[in-house]
Amino acid sequence: MSKLYQQLGFNTVREKLATFTLCEMSEQLALNLNSFQPKHVYLKKQTQHLEMRDLMALDTALPLIGFGIQSEIIAKARIKGNLLVEEELYSLANILRHTRRVSAYFHQRENKYLELKKLIKSYNPDLEELEKYIFSLFDADRQISDKASSELARLRKQIGKLDAHIRNKVTQIAGEWLSESIASEDTVAFRNGRQVIPIRASRRSKAPGIIHDQSQTGQTIYIEPMVIVEMNNELYQVKQEERQEVRRILLEASARLREHLPSVELCIDIMEQFDLIHAHAKLALDYKLEKPDEEGNRLHIVNGRNLELNFSTEPVPLNLEIPEGKCGIIVTGPNAGGKTVTLKTIGLLSIMNQAGFLLPINANSILPEYDKIFVDIGDGQSIDGGLSTFSSHILSLKNIVDEATDKSLVLIDELGTGTDPDEGAALAEGILKLLSERGTTVI
Repeated sequence: MSKLYQQLGFNTVREKLATFTLCEMSEQLALNLNSFQPKHVYLKKQTQHLEMRDLMALDTALPLIGFGIQSEIIAKARIKGNLLVEEELYSLANILRHTRRVSAYFHQRENKYLELKKLIKSYNPDLEELEKYIFSLFDADRQISDKASSELARLRKQIGKLDAHIRNKVTQIAGEWLSESIASEDTVAFRNGRQVIPIRASRRSKAPGIIHDQSQTGQTIYIEPMVIVEMNNELYQVKQEERQEVRRILLEASARLREHLPSVELCIDIMEQFDLIHAHAKLALDYKLEKPDEEGNRLHIVNGRNLELNFSTEPVPLNLEIPEGKCGIIVTGPNAGGKTVTLKTIGLLSIMNQAGFLLPINANSILPEYDKIFVDIGDGQSIDGGLSTFSSHILSLKNIVDEATDKSLVLIDELGTGTDPDEGAALAEGILKLLSERGTTVI
C-alpha cells in the first residue's frame, strides 16, 4: 500500500494535511491516514469535512487548541497515588475547558453542522466542576496559587515576612561591614538559596559566618553572617512545609481527576478528532476542494485537478467520463501530452476519496468505490531483483491479472511497450480483453 501511496502522490497530500493540524496526535493521524475505508465511513468523514469547511468560511471560529500527546499523562494519572505536576494538570483542565466551549458552540447552532454535533454529544457536562476546581488552584503564571488552601496562604505569608526580615538584617550588616572595610561592596548576593555578603578575603576573621562561595581570584568570599543563620534555617523549614502543602494539593487534584478519567480521555479524543477535521477543512478552503456526488457508480470527473501538483503549480483540469455500459478508456496522444498525469490524477482522486478527503473537483463529479487500485506507471526496473524494465512490467501485469476484480481500478501507462511492437500489441489486447470481460475499470 505504501508503494501505491507514493506512486500516486498520496504521501505528499497527507504531509500537507499534517501541516494544518494543531495537536501532535492529530499530526500523526494525518500522516498515517489510510484509504479504502468502508463507504459509509468515508462518506461520513467527507460530510464532516464539508460542514467544517462551511463553518470556517461562514461562521465564527471554533475554539480549538493544540496540545501534545497525552497518553503518558493519562497512564500516569491512572495509577492510584501518582501525582500530576502543575503543567500536566493545567494542560488537562485546558482541554476540558475547550471541549466544553466546543460543546456550547454547537449547542447554540440547533439546525446546523449535524454530523459535527454527533462528535461532541458524548461530552460529559459534569466535567465543568472538575475543570473549574483545577483552574481555581492556579495563578496567572500557572503555578499553584496562594488561594489553593488556607494553609498554603499562611505558609507563604510567613515566608514573605521571614524573607523581608532577613533581607533587612543582611542589608544592615552589609552596610556596617562596608564602613569597616570588611565588605567589598554594599550589596547582598544569593548562594545556595541563602543571602550572603561579599567580603574581602583578607578581612575574613572580622566577619563571623559561614562561607558559601568565593570569587575566581579568591580575593572575595561570600559569607552568610552567623546572626542570620538561624533565621535562614527557619525560612528553609517553612519553605519545606510549603512544598509539602503544594504536593498535598497536587495529590488531591490528581485523585479527583482520576475519578473522571474515562470522560477526560474522551475529551482528549474529541478535541483531536475536531483538530484533524479542521485541518481537512483548511486544506479544502485553501485548494477549493468539494464533496463528490454520492449517487452513481461510474467514473465521472469534472474539472479534476492533481492536488500534489496543485501544491506547487496550477494544473490543467481533467474532464473524463466512462460512458454507461463501458468499463474503460484508452488514452492516446503525443509524448509530454499529459497522459501519465491523467492516470495519476484519477488514481490520487480515487485514493483521496476513499480516505474521506474532499476533492479538487466539481461537486457533480462521481467517484465509484473500488476494492483495490492497481498502478503500473514508470519503468519500474528492479536493480535489487535483477529484473529488466520489461520483466518488471510483466510481473506487475501478472499481479493485476491475478488480483483485479470487477470492483477494481487499473491504471496502466504504456501497456505492452518495452518489447517487440507486434508482441506488445498482442499482450496489451489480451490483457484489456480479459479485464473488460471481468468488468474491471481500466484506464
